[in-house]
Amino acid sequence: MGHMTRPTSLRFAVLATALLFLAITVLGLPLRTEAAPLGIASLQLAPTVDAAVSVLDSWSDVARSRLLWAHGLDVLLPFAYAAAIGLAARRHSAERALVAGVVAALADQVENVAMTVTILEGPTTSLVAVTLLAAVTKWATLVLALVLL
Repeated sequence: MGHMTRPTSLRFAVLATALLFLAITVLGLPLRTEAAPLGIASLQLAPTVDAAVSVLDSWSDVARSRLLWAHGLDVLLPFAYAAAIGLAARRHSAERALVAGVVAALADQVENVAMTVTILEGPTTSLVAVTLLAAVTKWATLVLALVLL
């Protein structure tokens, strides 16, 4: 039997994750353009500097304001989902899920830092590579954590 965690703590972490994700999604709706069909994720997954520039150029001033709000909330999201995964992993004695969740959250924060610099100063080859690698690592380990739970 796994360690006992308070169900309310786990529910709170899952609710916080869901609310942050919903807010980011709603704020990010104006960021869905022809050049950025996935909104902010299009910038995260841009494979080249030219692609990142096209994504950034496709966003109006209103969309860029929303981008900053959505990105600010995105900085909080890894804390929420890492807590939810950690509490669920503890409850189910799924240590590997906990490790995968922590790796996902760390990769997400690396992605967030690289994206912040990209948004404020413009994309470079290094920033695009770091953002893309961190995003792929985040999604792969996040899915792995969920499967391991």
